[in-house]
Amino acid sequence: MEVTGSVLTLLTAFVVLQTAANHVHIAPQIVQPPRSIVVMEGRDVELSCKTTGIPPPRVHWKRNNHSLMKWLQSCQEEMSPRMCIREDGTLVIQNAVVTDSGTFGCIARNHAGREESETVWVKVQHKDTQPPQFLDGGPEDEREMVGEAVTLRCQAAGSGNIRVWWTKLSGDKLLPEGRHSELDDNSLEIRDLQSTDAGMYACTAENEHGWVMKTISLSVVAPHISDRARKSPVTDPPLGFRVVPEDQTVTVGDTAMFNCDVVGPFGTVTLWYIGKEENGNVVFDDGDLIGRSGEVLSSDKRFHIFTNGTLAITNVTMDYTDGIYVCQGYSDQGSVTTPATLIVEEPVVPITTQSATDEPTDSTDIGKTPTVFVPITGSKKIAQLGTIVSGDVWVGRSSWSIGSDSAGMGGQ
Repeated sequence: MEVTGSVLTLLTAFVVLQTAANHVHIAPQIVQPPRSIVVMEGRDVELSCKTTGIPPPRVHWKRNNHSLMKWLQSCQEEMSPRMCIREDGTLVIQNAVVTDSGTFGCIARNHAGREESETVWVKVQHKDTQPPQFLDGGPEDEREMVGEAVTLRCQAAGSGNIRVWWTKLSGDKLLPEGRHSELDDNSLEIRDLQSTDAGMYACTAENEHGWVMKTISLSVVAPHISDRARKSPVTDPPLGFRVVPEDQTVTVGDTAMFNCDVVGPFGTVTLWYIGKEENGNVVFDDGDLIGRSGEVLSSDKRFHIFTNGTLAITNVTMDYTDGIYVCQGYSDQGSVTTPATLIVEEPVVPITTQSATDEPTDSTDIGKTPTVFVPITGSKKIAQLGTIVSGDVWVGRSSWSIGSDSAGMGGQ
């Protein structure tokens, strides 16, 4: 009887606890809300909405502020539609099409209350909405004699209207006046080559979906070198700089470009470091390494290094001002270094001034406020924020936001 009484006591306690648990309600909380996403046509879209609460909340979705509850089915069903919901609340859009674009949000409900996520957007792009691609893999380095002509080739293809242009990234940064032509196939021809024409050139191709850029190195050799000699392999030059980086002054949000062309024996590499000034000297160590040609080792996503050794810092902020960046050429002969400084300036906006003692000089001036426009200083923006893919190709995309047709989202 004593054992039976203990069992009854335990059973009674369990029933009491279970009954109490059934009356405990905790309001829902969305612990993994959905996020905005951009996908290509034909890919699947998954918007998460994971929740906690007692009892477990039910998740409902809305699209463009209209509820999907009445017709949204479970993804567990054998013949589930393209748009369905999983047991954990995730919304799935299979084989997305452009018309699936829109705004989405989830709502979690139980007896204790409700919680609604922030509205996010889904952008489904046409398959042909791609930045241009170089057909020939991009330009290759060229070497020619003084007085000769050279053609730098750059063929690109893609959707829409493609605009291709050339710029010089090093030296005087000007294309040879009166001696260059951009041909029908977008190649750049330079005639009567001079030693000052040597340097880094960039070919940029852009359409409404983005842009790509590749660089080419042009070497101009002295005329006394025979044609046979200049076409044959050359003796390894001593380690040094052909182009040294220059101090840069840019405006917040711009891209800073530090050109650094290192020459040397086979196996020479270009390294970039963040330096600091101590007792009038610029110092750095291995922990300050940004990366090497074509490879960024720093976790800072604003740093990009071209295969030609050029360092780019995109979308700069005031945190980068007074920064010292050190280019180092390294080979079995030793190393050479040269620093450059980055100055970042705040953008200057129009300044409106009006004196309380100013009297209008004409009836038409009444109610007007004189405006003083202060020009923005700093170097010209060279490139948009982009992503390096495969070597020194930069891919950038035009920015867009919901509610602006011209910004890429269009009217929904």
